[in-house]
Amino acid sequence: MEESRADFGSITGDERLTADEMDNKRSQAMAYEYLCHLEEAKQWMEYCLQEELPPSTELEESLRNGVSLAKLGHYFASEVVPVRKIYDKDLKRFQQRGLHFKHTDNINRWFRAMEHVGVPMIFYPETTDIYDRKNMPRTIYCLHALSLFLFKLGKAPQMKDLYGIAEFTEEQVTIMQTELEKYGIQLPQFNKIGGILANEMSVDEASLHAAVIAINEALEAGDVAATCSALLNPQAHLEGVNEGNAESYQERLLQHKRAKVEASQNKNKDKSMDEEAIADRDMYEELLTHAELQGNLSKINVDVKLETLNVLLRGEDVEAASLVAILKELGIANVEEGNETWYRHQLIQDLDAKKVQDPENDSVLLVKEEIQSSVTNANQLAVKHRFRKSTVANINTLLSEDGDIDADKLMKFLLDPEAGFPEVFPDFPAVHFNELLKARHEKGSELTHDEIAALLPRLNALARLNKELVAGDVSQIWVAAQQPELGLEHLDDNFRTRICDALVEEKKNHEYLNIDQVQGKIDCVNAEIAVELARVEGVNELNDALDGSDVDAMLKALQNPTLKLENVDSANITHYIRLMKKKKDAKRTAEEEQAPALWIDEIQETLDSTNQQTKVALKQASAVAAVNMAIEDSDWEQSYEMLKHPDLAITALTFECGSTYYDQFKVVKEDKITEGKGETDWVMYKTREGDDYYFNIDTLDGTWDQPEQFNPDTIQLSKEEIQSVVNDVSAAYDRCQWYKDNENQIVKLQSFGRMCIAKRRYNERKNFMDNQLPAIVTIQSAWRGHVQRKKFAERIKHLQENTQAVVTIQKFVRMWKLRRAFLNRLDYLKDQNKSIVKLQAWFRSNKARHDYKTLIGVENPPLPVVRRFVHLLDQRATDFAEEIELQELKKSVIQRIKGNNDHEKALNTMDIKIGLLVKNRISLQDVINHSHNLRKKQAKDIAAGGDGGGMATGLKALNKANRARLEAYQHLFYMLQTNPTYFGKLIFKMPVGRSTDFMQQVIFAVYNYASNSREEYLLLKLFRTALQEEIESKVDKVKEIATGNPLVIKMVVSFNRGAKGNSSLRQILAPQVSEVLKKKSVINTSPIEIYKAWISQREMETGEASDLPYNVTTEQAYAHKEVISRMQDSLNQLRQATDGFMNAICNNIDQIPYGLRYIAKCLRNLLSTKFPETPDEEVLKMVGNLIYYRFINPAIISPDVFDIIDVTAGNTTLNTDQRRNLGSIAKVLQFASTGKSFVDDHSHMDPINQYMKEAYERFKTFFKAVCDVPEPEEKHNMDEFSDAVLLVKPVIFISLKEVVDTHKLLVEHEEEIAPDGNDPLHDMLEELGDVPDYSTLLGTSHHHHRSSPNRSDSKKENHQAGSSEGDKSGAGNNDKNQDNEAIKAEISLTLASRVEVQEDDDSDVKNLLLRTKRMVIDIIRIQGKENLKLVLDTTATDEQEDLHMANISKLENQKRELDEKENKKDEESVLKTRSLLNENKLPLEDMKRRVLRNLEKLETHQIVSQEDNYQSIVNMIARDIRNQRRYRQRRKQELSKLMQNEERLEQKSKSLEEQSEYFNQYIKSCLSSLTAKSKQQKKKKKKAMTIKYTAMELYRKKIVLEVEGLDQSKFRDVLFEISQNDDDAGKFVVAAKFCGLNMDKVTVVFQDLLQLQYEGVNHMKMFEGRARVNVNLLIFLLNKKFFGK
Repeated sequence: MEESRADFGSITGDERLTADEMDNKRSQAMAYEYLCHLEEAKQWMEYCLQEELPPSTELEESLRNGVSLAKLGHYFASEVVPVRKIYDKDLKRFQQRGLHFKHTDNINRWFRAMEHVGVPMIFYPETTDIYDRKNMPRTIYCLHALSLFLFKLGKAPQMKDLYGIAEFTEEQVTIMQTELEKYGIQLPQFNKIGGILANEMSVDEASLHAAVIAINEALEAGDVAATCSALLNPQAHLEGVNEGNAESYQERLLQHKRAKVEASQNKNKDKSMDEEAIADRDMYEELLTHAELQGNLSKINVDVKLETLNVLLRGEDVEAASLVAILKELGIANVEEGNETWYRHQLIQDLDAKKVQDPENDSVLLVKEEIQSSVTNANQLAVKHRFRKSTVANINTLLSEDGDIDADKLMKFLLDPEAGFPEVFPDFPAVHFNELLKARHEKGSELTHDEIAALLPRLNALARLNKELVAGDVSQIWVAAQQPELGLEHLDDNFRTRICDALVEEKKNHEYLNIDQVQGKIDCVNAEIAVELARVEGVNELNDALDGSDVDAMLKALQNPTLKLENVDSANITHYIRLMKKKKDAKRTAEEEQAPALWIDEIQETLDSTNQQTKVALKQASAVAAVNMAIEDSDWEQSYEMLKHPDLAITALTFECGSTYYDQFKVVKEDKITEGKGETDWVMYKTREGDDYYFNIDTLDGTWDQPEQFNPDTIQLSKEEIQSVVNDVSAAYDRCQWYKDNENQIVKLQSFGRMCIAKRRYNERKNFMDNQLPAIVTIQSAWRGHVQRKKFAERIKHLQENTQAVVTIQKFVRMWKLRRAFLNRLDYLKDQNKSIVKLQAWFRSNKARHDYKTLIGVENPPLPVVRRFVHLLDQRATDFAEEIELQELKKSVIQRIKGNNDHEKALNTMDIKIGLLVKNRISLQDVINHSHNLRKKQAKDIAAGGDGGGMATGLKALNKANRARLEAYQHLFYMLQTNPTYFGKLIFKMPVGRSTDFMQQVIFAVYNYASNSREEYLLLKLFRTALQEEIESKVDKVKEIATGNPLVIKMVVSFNRGAKGNSSLRQILAPQVSEVLKKKSVINTSPIEIYKAWISQREMETGEASDLPYNVTTEQAYAHKEVISRMQDSLNQLRQATDGFMNAICNNIDQIPYGLRYIAKCLRNLLSTKFPETPDEEVLKMVGNLIYYRFINPAIISPDVFDIIDVTAGNTTLNTDQRRNLGSIAKVLQFASTGKSFVDDHSHMDPINQYMKEAYERFKTFFKAVCDVPEPEEKHNMDEFSDAVLLVKPVIFISLKEVVDTHKLLVEHEEEIAPDGNDPLHDMLEELGDVPDYSTLLGTSHHHHRSSPNRSDSKKENHQAGSSEGDKSGAGNNDKNQDNEAIKAEISLTLASRVEVQEDDDSDVKNLLLRTKRMVIDIIRIQGKENLKLVLDTTATDEQEDLHMANISKLENQKRELDEKENKKDEESVLKTRSLLNENKLPLEDMKRRVLRNLEKLETHQIVSQEDNYQSIVNMIARDIRNQRRYRQRRKQELSKLMQNEERLEQKSKSLEEQSEYFNQYIKSCLSSLTAKSKQQKKKKKKAMTIKYTAMELYRKKIVLEVEGLDQSKFRDVLFEISQNDDDAGKFVVAAKFCGLNMDKVTVVFQDLLQLQYEGVNHMKMFEGRARVNVNLLIFLLNKKFFGK
């Protein structure tokens, strides 16, 4: 049912209408008119773009993204707006996510296209008019003007007037009326566009209008000559007027004019037209404008030429020159000489085609666009024809006898798409080349294009076949061979594998196979297959005969010539059948077949086996017969020879038993005769296979069939009987021989028997002796004693007689033995010299290793061991170089961290300002200024080469006062850094937000962002102290750690999310996050959403509306099986993904930063101490809150924010589904870390609750392991003496502003953080004095406002100061800006202890201990004993004194060389070597006495003890040696880590620079679109308006909330004047007057107000805090009064 068109009637037609009704009618008429303009613009754009646009009622919304406008710009200015530069041209981004600020680029490109063609700027809308839809009628107005302007230029048709033609429903008109009234937008005068275009021409407007009116009057008069004369009037400025077309001009222009008059009358007939309105009407409402005249003239000229061309085409003979000339006059592009024939043919063809579409119209003409298309097609056809001709000539040249044999070149010609050949198979060019060459030779002349094209299908098929033959795939070869283009015959699918294999083998012998070769091979294979089929038939017949045991049929089958069986002997047919049946039975058993068949190979094998068995059986039977005949001849030698015959194969024959064999054979034969056996002609033998073979003794023939005359009772010996006799005889002979051969063994056996007898007799004698042993021993001892006494007496007598000779002999013998032993030892050592050297080296190295292990592993290392390694305490050149490099890297990393932090803040501010630029219409200049400041800061960061070392004035000036202040600050910050109590208390004395800023700006700078082990150790001490302070004073329940927001916990997590923390999180989570992002499936755990997705999918698949309800509850949704199934799949995916994250977290515990783990340990211990009754499980949940919820969980939810994945500027890699998946995983992990489960509303998640319990147990184990870390002292190897052995004093990099802020805060809270009156902090602050102002630290002469104690007040006062001094000179402002930059610049502070103890001051125990250690080290270098007490008690020799003084001289020389190299005094040097004190220059004995005195003093302080020989001092030196080595190792590790951090920071800096450049490009695009507008605004600039309100009026509007010290009744006497700044529209001057007297004046920056609104600040103070105002309402007032918002 069609909706009725809206009817507004006549406003003056009914005199009884009230004023409201008349206004309503007028508004409806206006809405209808605007809808008509929308429809006009829509149809015109559709014609230009050749694509469908949304309905006119939705056109405004569709134009907001600027895509259609940019495409329109491409239509009339393609060189300015290329298609590739149109953002979101396919509208995918807009349809998925709505508007993006980059859509404004499309609008700006449309503006540039209009500028290019010269559209007057007066018609341009604002970017926000389109993007924010603030004034869309102005955009439609611009489209109408653009249409008329392009019509004038001849680039587009004129927009139709659809007023009274277009139809809209009353509802559509009412909606448009409501929108127009809602926005209060005045519709532009669409009917005055022509006049405005004429006014914008740089000519005399009066003369132009007069000429145009004259033309319109001439048209009305109907005088062709007068009309032509008026058109040719120079004052009309019309181009292309041709007198020959005068009549067409008169007719067409008059027709157009009357149509315009009619349309104007239709528009005005429903409107009230009083005299004033009639007078105000534009004269061009009924007259043709200059643009319309010019556009129609151009169109008429083109139409006349088109008519001429069409007439020319209808003629028989067309001159080429005339055709080309007309085409060029029409402005047809790309008309080429020489293509006339093609143009004529194509134009006539297109004209005829158009006539066919409209046969009833005799005056069918081609329009300009159709002619252009025809010319373009003709040019393409001509080019193709020429190219084809050239390609065919090149091919024939290549195929000629003189041409190059280049198949690839030929293929290149054939594959060229311009050549017009059908599809070519390019993978086998040799086929095409050789076959085309063959075709050319057969033809005897050149091939034509059609002949080549006709041959190509067959050649393609042949090439494809050859390619498949190379690949060897049977299925593909068979498909290729069956191509109809080849025409191959006799292709049987049953034998395709055989044919394909044969073709593959044939292809290996040729470069390629032609069709004849392929067909020949196929025929050959078919013949072979026919022969094989015949053999198969013969084999089947043979198997049938074998099954029937038909001997004749079997013999016939074996002799079948088709089987080609060899050596078939009819005499063996019985054995053939027997063996074949055996083989068949074996095959039946092996293959478990019921009726197996023998194959041809098996049959031939059986035949050969049978023939061989027959030969063997005949030979064996003949040999046995020969043995029997030899036995009959009574010749044992002949019988023995017969036994040796190989055919008989008798084993175990022995020559010596030959006669015995013969005799035994005779015996056996006689036994057979006795048994009644006799002589027979046939004898049966058993073959090796067990078959019976019959042999005739007389004829010597054999057979497998039993003869009729066969008698088994024969006296002939069989082979088995012969073998049995031979075995028995040979065995008897072998036994006799064995006895002979083993005669010795038999003798031994006999001797063994005799031995046993003798042994028995001996044992009997021995038993007798044992029984009589006492008597025998008595007799023997008496005799031996007598003999020995006699010999001894004789020897004594002889020696007494020769005493002197005996002594001489003994002396010479001893001397000779010693000398020989010495010489032998000396020779041995000389021979083993190399081995001895190696042994000594090994011993020394082993001793060194043992000493080193003793040094590091023994609680009290011996003094000799310590003395051996004391040289390690000496400093080397590499130590100094590495320290310098370490300091430079620390400085660079800290500066980059601060620079990146500032850069991020600046980018965030820029992002906010760009958002405010679009949303709140702030001044673009504010954003540009901030962008310039951002670039300026980048340049400053790049150019900054140090810490302000170039400053010659201020804090680092070379004068006594500034030097003292600098040293005082260095002492102050050293104490703040090493004593965590001060900062630990200070951060709790400030507001929370301010404490966080203070931590990030000052405290982290003081600790150098923990860039090395020392600073990390000290920062951890601060965190531990602050955490203890917070838990003891502010935490009442354990759960407050999780439910609240503890300051220290927040600071610890924030700090550990730095470069180290993000790197560890990236290593832990990056693989799992990437895996989740790769998955396209969505983990949806909401039954309702799954249900809705299922319903939508069903409707999309079936095309029918679902009968299920769309809105359901969770229980209703979960009642469907499909929902349950999908829910289960999602839960499985969720569990799998969660388990991956769980494993990654628990298995990478070492990747978690040590500092975070240590604070977790402290948290656990502190909570357990304060709340001892709380279960450890609850305490572990708080640890989990820190480790997982605060540190790991945010990185899982937002991996792009925490640098877990890589992102680029302007591109976000995570879509909604990916974020949802990560959120679901994080939620499950969070529940698991706290021991929660899904219940109540999440009952559908119950299947994974068991998994949650298991995960909770794993998390508890993980949190316990996290807390298992060593103390910082052990981790970083720090103690109270660590700073004393540092080569380089600690250096921090801090700005002057941060120094002053810290000083100011310490002064404010001095009593709170240092309640003890003797605290050294009081002395330091007293020494520093009052907080200095910036001019003092900068060394500048002009005065700055001193910072107030409160940072927010300081900010406010600085702002007010800037406002009150706004009238000062520009030079002063520049100085102030320079100073602001200077106080933010960083300086370096070399930290040192405040109390510098003199070297001879014995009152300081630590200093005394250090000096004593130094002297002990120098002493033990020279002297070495078992312990230190022995060393000190032992007097030094002269040589030791000289060596000691030489060491002192050496150290002095090294110090002097170092000073010369550094070219600076020791007082100013950054690197401090070990001091050469006066004590160290003492002689060795004096030094030892000094050491003894020092040790006595130290013993009174119980530091050392004489009882253990002063072992404590030795232990301290050993610890210094160990720490020196560890410090060097740690320094190398720090260098490596700092280099990695610097690289990561460099990457982050580049990323920030990319984002900055991205924002700058956007600002440039905004600037380019506003440049022209800003020029016009400057010309038309008016004086800024001023608004005035009393305080009471603003109080009623709730803008002013209170005025300090002023009663509400006095508000009427206070007047506020608000005026806009002349130079900057974003600044407002607010002046306050009391009873007409000027009181105060402040400058309010609109951008600052928007920033406060963005930050959620509702109220602000003005006039130095005396007035409090509402920020939101103040912004509303300024928008309304000054920005028209």
